[in-house]
Amino acid sequence: MLAPDAQVEGVDVIVNALKHYIVPALTVIIWLFFGPRGQITFASIFTALVVPITWALYTLIRGEFIAAYPYPFLNVIAYGLPTVLMNIAGVAAFGILLGLIFWGIDRLLARIRPSPAF
Repeated sequence: MLAPDAQVEGVDVIVNALKHYIVPALTVIIWLFFGPRGQITFASIFTALVVPITWALYTLIRGEFIAAYPYPFLNVIAYGLPTVLMNIAGVAAFGILLGLIFWGIDRLLARIRPSPAF
């Protein structure tokens, strides 16, 4: 979402590509093929949002004191608090949607092919 707009040079071009494209894609591919299976629960979808939402709230409080925000969509100065809170809610909703998708895939794969034993 934000990676294409990043202004990076030198080795950061490689780091940016690894961090935003290659590692996430490989993580999903490896999980699909090797598991573990049955570890995503309905409750864990929401539990997984505790740290990002806490970070977002911390970022908003910190930004109030230093007048700086790490991402444009969190910039209260530019967009106002109601818009930024809607942005955070949108990201959280997207996280819940992804969690539900992966939960469904995990349940399906657990029936078809259990995790391999290492």
